Amino acid sequence: MTCKTFTYLLMGLLVSGSLIGSAAPVGLAQAPASSTPTTTSQNPTRQERAEDLWQTHQLSVILAGLLLGGYLGVLWLRPLVLLKLPAKDLEVPWTTWRIPLGMVRWFKYRDRVLDAWVKQHWSVAETEFLKLVTSLY
Repeated sequence: MTCKTFTYLLMGLLVSGSLIGSAAPVGLAQAPASSTPTTTSQNPTRQERAEDLWQTHQLSVILAGLLLGGYLGVLWLRPLVLLKLPAKDLEVPWTTWRIPLGMVRWFKYRDRVLDAWVKQHWSVAETEFLKLVTSLY
């Protein structure tokens, strides 16, 4: 599944309401009308929808959090490691997914990474620059 296909699938789920939970559950919609008030509401609350989303997508949310935490940790502690990312579409291991080049560049060329590179190479560049012969005329 490509990233574009995944995006279209996600947008389709959001538009149809099945991911948001705006559609009434099938069991409640087919329940016969009774004269006594029921305790379950026809429209789930925001907390119930969030709990339902958490139960159905728990593994995905945990993996996304770990990936984001790992990236931020590398960005904070060792930003120059990110410069070793390939300059092409990045393949996700054990899947057929690929991260597009634009997103790889976004991960790779952050301000903190480039600042660390300049800090590492500044002394060499400064000495070479000062060796240049300048003329006043």
